Amino acid sequence: MANILLIEPNYKCKYPPLGLMKIAYYHKEKRKDNDIVWFSKGELPDVLSERIVSQIKNSKYYKRRYKDNLDNHIEEINNIIKNKNWDRVYVSTLFTFEYEETIKAIDYAKTLVGKENVYTGGILATLMPEQLEKDTGVKVNTGQLTDSKDIGYDDKVNIDILTPDYSILDNTEYSYENEDAYYAYTTRGCGMNCGFCAVKTLEPEYKSFISIKEQIKNVNELYGKKKDLLLMDNNVLKSKDFDKIIGEIIELRFEKGATYFNEKTKKVNQRFVDFNQGLDAFLMTEEKARLLGTIALKPARIAFDHIEDKKVYAKAITMAATNGTKYLSNYLLYNAESFSGKGRQYKADTPEDLYNRLKLNVDLQEKLNESNNEENEKVSIFSFPMRYIPLDDEQRGYVGSKWNKKYLRAVQSILIPTQGKGVSGKSFFEAAFGKTPEEFIQTILMPESYIVSRGDPSKIKNISKEDLEVKINTYNEFKLKRSEWERLYDSIKGETRNKFINVIGKNKFDYFAFKQLTEDNEKKLFIHYLTDPGLMNILEKIYLDNRSSDLDIIIKYIKEKFTYKYRDLVGYMVGNNKMIPKLQMFKYIFEKDGEKDLLTTWIEQKCDSNADFMSYFSQVYNVPKQFMYILKWGNSANLIKRDERGIIINNLCSDKFENNIELFESLLNRIFDYIKKHYSNDEAKKTIDQIKEETAIQLGFLI
Repeated sequence: MANILLIEPNYKCKYPPLGLMKIAYYHKEKRKDNDIVWFSKGELPDVLSERIVSQIKNSKYYKRRYKDNLDNHIEEINNIIKNKNWDRVYVSTLFTFEYEETIKAIDYAKTLVGKENVYTGGILATLMPEQLEKDTGVKVNTGQLTDSKDIGYDDKVNIDILTPDYSILDNTEYSYENEDAYYAYTTRGCGMNCGFCAVKTLEPEYKSFISIKEQIKNVNELYGKKKDLLLMDNNVLKSKDFDKIIGEIIELRFEKGATYFNEKTKKVNQRFVDFNQGLDAFLMTEEKARLLGTIALKPARIAFDHIEDKKVYAKAITMAATNGTKYLSNYLLYNAESFSGKGRQYKADTPEDLYNRLKLNVDLQEKLNESNNEENEKVSIFSFPMRYIPLDDEQRGYVGSKWNKKYLRAVQSILIPTQGKGVSGKSFFEAAFGKTPEEFIQTILMPESYIVSRGDPSKIKNISKEDLEVKINTYNEFKLKRSEWERLYDSIKGETRNKFINVIGKNKFDYFAFKQLTEDNEKKLFIHYLTDPGLMNILEKIYLDNRSSDLDIIIKYIKEKFTYKYRDLVGYMVGNNKMIPKLQMFKYIFEKDGEKDLLTTWIEQKCDSNADFMSYFSQVYNVPKQFMYILKWGNSANLIKRDERGIIINNLCSDKFENNIELFESLLNRIFDYIKKHYSNDEAKKTIDQIKEETAIQLGFLI
């Protein structure tokens, strides 16, 4: 008997680790050594949580296998975890850009059993085996696990075709998006050898048909029935046995309109089939489209990776839709270089190509629904832009030759409102991406905050009147900011615009980037991309570099034309700045007007937005802290009238303390009267004594 631990690195993922599920089945059901198998998402907990214990006790598998000994099994697992009593650990791998998290998981596994008893495999392991072995020292398995000898056993079991063990999902609190589904392959491989794809390495041999009936039967018996059928085939339409595959899907009760009775909820739900890796538009025929229309397919995923394929793609979508498949989805690969694949050569894609592919889907959906006579079955085509990342990229930072970092970030910002649901309707598409490719390019050049703030809050439901008012005010403010950005953007033309795009394309808005700009309007436009700390940093560097002309341009612009930016900067200095040197620099740059603006904003923010500001301001502007303390009390008690506030601020910034004493003594007496009126006698005396102590009791010594 061996204690087996399965670990999936602690990255986010939609689908359970199918490879580990099959290894679990191998150890539990194929080996006869009564192996104990446990699964962990990331590192193990110190002890099993109440939620995990509850999941195990409600699991069909665990109740059947352990019966009255289930509590003892749970205690045994806790002891194994506590004593780190594992015999071997399997660590799965997924995408190469999760390399760091994967290394972390493998290093953790080595602390439990030593590197000689750690096994790893999966996508990353297959694509980067030498690098992974060099960095970890563990055994790296590549490709499909078709023989158990690859993990040190001599029973010659093809683990890759085993039934996935769903019970391991009860071992963790992590929730996968598609847990209630059968996972299976009806074919293996692809055979198209596209330049950007890893399948030719992961599954080099194409298998035209794999029966899944026995697997589904085993899942039902061991773990319970599942609602949906998620097929991981990489190119199912290439199969010469496609009709046989569809026939088996129908035999398994996943025909069009199929339903499923959920034993837990006691509800009847629609069943769905999902060829998750997509369908090849080049292999779609009327007969295959007809067969697809006979099963509960939702969605039909048809990739549209290259604008050159638009005619073939549109034809495939039309065939699917007119043969009964109404819910269609497609991935749009972008940020890619030139590729060879499907017997043709593709050019590197551009941002305009992405826009045109999205628009084609919107137009195609509209056209299909115009000719659709079935009122209750409208065609829906959801587009999912998917950023291309090379197979060996460890950081997810690749930028294609026709793209830049700014464009890539902007596309992700545009997609935030979809929350992974895809782009579909025309109204959303035009509002988010623009009505023309030129509008799209202008949109993705905007500051990120301008992009994500375009949604009209008046359409938000279930929101209080006060919260809605705040959102509307923010929306209107950003609308004005965008309008000013557009004015400046339109003012720069030709080579000046190209140079500006090259500068911001790096998506790095620092002093080095600023210094590359030569035109006044370029510099003003650059200010729109800066955070408040970023603006302060650049103003400081301009000041220290004695670039008085640039300083005058920026200050004049933000104080007279782009007042929102100046207001935001002052608000940041009052509410969030934690550094005296920054406040000192603000004083040098904005002089007396800046001092008054800081005090005004501090009062408007109820004098409590930043506990350190009062002390900082007192030191930098040489204003007695006692005065500010009194001002804070008077403001919090609403004892300062608007016209009086201006007088106080002017006097406080005048450096003539003899004019301030009488003013502040008067305010202090009003504060005392207020406290006596609103506090109990003991509390009033205690509070007044505290104020007197903070203000040195008498202010005369300050004259």
